[in-house]
Amino acid sequence: MVLMKSWCYYSCDEIKGNNQKGEGLWEKVMEMYEQYRRENPDKIGERNLDSMKGRHQRICKNVNSWVACYRKAYARKSSGMGMSDVKKDAHAQYTQVNRSNFNDMAVFEEVMSKLKKWEVPTGMDMGGNQYVEEGDDIIQESEGSTKRSKTNEDGDYVIPTNPDTPTSVPTSILKEGMLLRRKGGKQKVTEFSHNSEFTEEYRAMRMIREKELELSERQVQEMARLTKEGHEAEKHKSYAAILNTLLAKTHLTPAQEAMIEDLTEKKNMIYNSTKSITYIFLSTKNMSDSENETNLNDYNTISFDQRMRDFYERYYERNREEGHIRLFKDYFHDNPVYPDHIFRHRFRMRKPLFLRIVEAVTASDTFFQPGPNGSGREGHSALQKCTAAIRVLAYGSACDAVDEYLRMSTAQTSKYITKFVDSVITQFGNQYLRRPNGQDVARLLHVGEERGFPGMMGSIDCMHWQWKNCPTAWQGQYAGRSGKATIILEAVASYDLWIWHAFFGTPSSLNDINVLHRSPVFDDIFEGRALKVNYYVNGNQYNMGYYLSDGIYPAWASFVKSIRTSVLQKHKLFAHHQEAVRKDVERAFGVLQARFAFIKKPSLVWDPNLMGKIIMACIIMHNMIVEDERDTYLNQYDSTDFDGEDLDDDNSQPSTYSTQRIASLSTYMNNQSRLQNRETHNALKRDLIEHIWQKFGSCD
Repeated sequence: MVLMKSWCYYSCDEIKGNNQKGEGLWEKVMEMYEQYRRENPDKIGERNLDSMKGRHQRICKNVNSWVACYRKAYARKSSGMGMSDVKKDAHAQYTQVNRSNFNDMAVFEEVMSKLKKWEVPTGMDMGGNQYVEEGDDIIQESEGSTKRSKTNEDGDYVIPTNPDTPTSVPTSILKEGMLLRRKGGKQKVTEFSHNSEFTEEYRAMRMIREKELELSERQVQEMARLTKEGHEAEKHKSYAAILNTLLAKTHLTPAQEAMIEDLTEKKNMIYNSTKSITYIFLSTKNMSDSENETNLNDYNTISFDQRMRDFYERYYERNREEGHIRLFKDYFHDNPVYPDHIFRHRFRMRKPLFLRIVEAVTASDTFFQPGPNGSGREGHSALQKCTAAIRVLAYGSACDAVDEYLRMSTAQTSKYITKFVDSVITQFGNQYLRRPNGQDVARLLHVGEERGFPGMMGSIDCMHWQWKNCPTAWQGQYAGRSGKATIILEAVASYDLWIWHAFFGTPSSLNDINVLHRSPVFDDIFEGRALKVNYYVNGNQYNMGYYLSDGIYPAWASFVKSIRTSVLQKHKLFAHHQEAVRKDVERAFGVLQARFAFIKKPSLVWDPNLMGKIIMACIIMHNMIVEDERDTYLNQYDSTDFDGEDLDDDNSQPSTYSTQRIASLSTYMNNQSRLQNRETHNALKRDLIEHIWQKFGSCD
């Protein structure tokens, strides 16, 4: 009690109110509590600040629950119920909800009920006076009981009053009015006319309350009715779907004709039994029962098919045929509205390449093939579906951003994206996610020699893609240095930004070394399936290619890293060229995110497997664009200039993970130790330093 008095005293300060810091408020509460405790040390126990805050929190929680139960009990108060009945109902509700009794009633009634946030209806009028029922000598009190008035020594009636709960009308006026009624007097008391007006107003309020209760009962009945008719609507929907499928056929068997008659009969039965799907409407004080009945009749006049459609989902006629016609005229007509360079900018690729992708996915997946739906109407065309997927991936926009132009809903666009990435991976994954074949290796070795790194197969690094909708339980696993959940993509890229290797799915709590140990980037070398590579550096022969990497990667023979602290001019020149050439993979990441902004922005996808499919499909299309536009690059090398006959060309399969047992375990271990040899790494690095100094030292 003392705690809540102190808290209410300072929290309801007329000057500051709640606009004060919690520390200052609780210091004042603590001082006032200690002052009370010093005055009554036997009754009030000692409490620290944490104990006071915990006790305050528990009391507020209990009082909030009690106030909610009380207001609910008062809301369903019916005629003939007193406030004691309402309080009993509130206690019963509180016990049912909290599994315990409400033991803070004294604190609530004396202190907390005076605050506005915990006010409860008490059956009084706006002036704090109890309602008085009209009668001869009966007065209806707030507790629901009736008491007869008493007489004094002179025989006059005396109205029992309580100073804490005054009546709505002064006692003298009630006394005079009841005496006149008992003695049969015909006089009118001017003051008592005010009581008659009050009684009429009270009756009107009671009638409004009864109408509200009646309306709430009707709403409950309509809810039950709606649930029952919902099941009937589900049956109707299933029957209609089967019936439409059968009616779309041109040739029917006798069994199918009998099924059509049966389904039609069942559908009509459901239609006759289901009179209406009633919409639950909220009645306001300004709306009469006649208006409510009018609204209900208006809803009942809606057609059955319309009510079925409104029950399940709101349908919008988008005129998807117009969307296809507009798209075709804008980009694919013989004389399109937008020229080729605008098509290249908006679709991220040339028109022939896009049409090649559309043709491939349409031929492989019936989902993209045009055809009528159950109602016999043509669906979205393959151009609309593929354009929607490309636009969302290219611009990183929401799925409903293409609704106005392509005329398709958000759910349809999301489905088209999922199907599109699956088809792209299926149709083009083997070709554009392959390991380098003989011709590719010859070209890479030639370009590496020209750039000062003989034997270089590309550069390797990792990229992070933020996962905005990562589940809370996985946040710790997927959170990296930035504190945000991301997923790592490991990639190997060459000079023309072709991505030869992509490994996606590891959480960002791992670093590049942990990702490397999980990655299948060197599986073909370990298993002896890699192409044989021979080259010379500074007069020394090597038979294993390498990647340029940053400083975090281990000192293996397959990696060449820069020199952090360069002192000699040779080392500075080597670090300059190594860091410049290693930026190929960084440029590839930048171009990939620029072409497909979907993987640059935080991902809103919930499934990490779908994220992996999306990024793999973007990499495949990126490689297709590189192949299609490679001849436009400034430093382009003609692949026909390289002779790859001496290289084994039977290595054009994609780099996939295999659980099959290798042929020889000793060969696997020997290849692994040879690739991770530190002495070979140091020797190759020294030879490359000398080679670059001899090649570029005089120029720099």
